[in-house]
Amino acid sequence: MKNILLLSLLTIFSLSFAHAQSDQEIGLSFGIINYQGDLIQKFIDLKASNFAFGVNYRNFLTKKIALKAGVNFGKITGSDLDYTERLDRGITMENNLVEISILGE
Repeated sequence: MKNILLLSLLTIFSLSFAHAQSDQEIGLSFGIINYQGDLIQKFIDLKASNFAFGVNYRNFLTKKIALKAGVNFGKITGSDLDYTERLDRGITMENNLVEISILGE
């Protein structure tokens, strides 16, 4: 009997807590970013990998529809100097990227 009462109380508490959740979320993201193009010979070259990070905000308009806005930062790099067969061309590049997005979910 005590187990059933305890289980019932936990279930009621869980359901009432679920309704108290916020309709807004803030998130952080981080990872790596790679350039793919003329200056990279492999599909993923760890020498050309850089860190990327971002921040996002989600607002639930209804239970099933939300708007999400985010901004991500990263840097892509590539260099012929990393490959002996391309030393004569000698092209290098480095670009800072900022991605701003607004999504419907």
